[in-house]
Amino acid sequence: MEIPQTKLDQLNMVASAQGIPVEDLKKYYYKLINDPTFVAAFPKEEELFDYVDNMLSTHIQEFHSAVMTEYEIVVVVSSAPKTSKAGSLYNNHVVMAKIPGDNQKAPRWMNIVNNEDTGNVTRLEQLATGTIKVNVKDENDTQINAFSRSNTEFTPKQLSWVPNTVAEKKEWIKKAVRNFTIATAVNNLSGKTPDGKGINPCSLRWIQGNIATHRIIKKTDEKTGAERTTGIITITDKSAMMIPDFGKSKQVPDPKNPGKTMTEYGGFSAFVDPVDIETIGKGSECIFIGTLASGRMMNVGTIIPILAIAPKKPTEKLQKPGAAISAPPSGVIDASVNPSAL
Repeated sequence: MEIPQTKLDQLNMVASAQGIPVEDLKKYYYKLINDPTFVAAFPKEEELFDYVDNMLSTHIQEFHSAVMTEYEIVVVVSSAPKTSKAGSLYNNHVVMAKIPGDNQKAPRWMNIVNNEDTGNVTRLEQLATGTIKVNVKDENDTQINAFSRSNTEFTPKQLSWVPNTVAEKKEWIKKAVRNFTIATAVNNLSGKTPDGKGINPCSLRWIQGNIATHRIIKKTDEKTGAERTTGIITITDKSAMMIPDFGKSKQVPDPKNPGKTMTEYGGFSAFVDPVDIETIGKGSECIFIGTLASGRMMNVGTIIPILAIAPKKPTEKLQKPGAAISAPPSGVIDASVNPSAL
């Protein structure tokens, strides 16, 4: 019996989502649908395919349990756990990683995706160092894409290739990530994913500046009724003074609708995890590490305060659902980009 095209399409999607070679899944699936014991037990094709689909889940679990690689890592960004529109819990870590004992290769960027059904969805402390076992989806000379699994654990440990003190780590990571100013932002945009559909989580940028506006809002999804909290800030630095009409909104060409225009709001905006700005407000000077999707918009995953000023105005506190203010569109960023996907 051959594998139907609908099942082949399903296997391709599963392979992509789980980080497993599709040929491995095809071989396993083909073997089961042609096993005489199963064919005899399920004379109807529909029942046979249902059974094999269940067995495929078991195979995936066994595959991931068997293929785990240990890395030494330093945490650059670790997002707070969030609930997806489908209702599952997820987050991700962006780290610099190295195989223990391998002194020949330089550390590489690694993006670790955590999902409710596959990994321990917890946030790691920024600039923490230690070891972790993950399932590698794909890798090249500069980057690794990986998944955490149910048996993934982060073990804190000092690493020989990373400075020990917090101050030294801050300076070390600043050298590893590309710096930009607001005036040069458009020339330092984060790179795309290999398929060109989104921002590469490992394509980090950092800027040092002050928080000009500070807002934490709560929104209710009209379709699902689920509540989510978002942090929105604007950032300034010295270079912004040299940008004409920096704080003014203007009409610009709409990249998604040729011939039409849309409003690009003034200033330099950023999405952040609310917990990261609960205790730092307007006027605070910080280092912001994240992805730069446009010349006027950033998704921040790590904030390192230099001078922290507590929020003072009621509008800088958590807003009630009825008083929620929508985040201003930038005109050049996909608002669906995860604020922590760096």
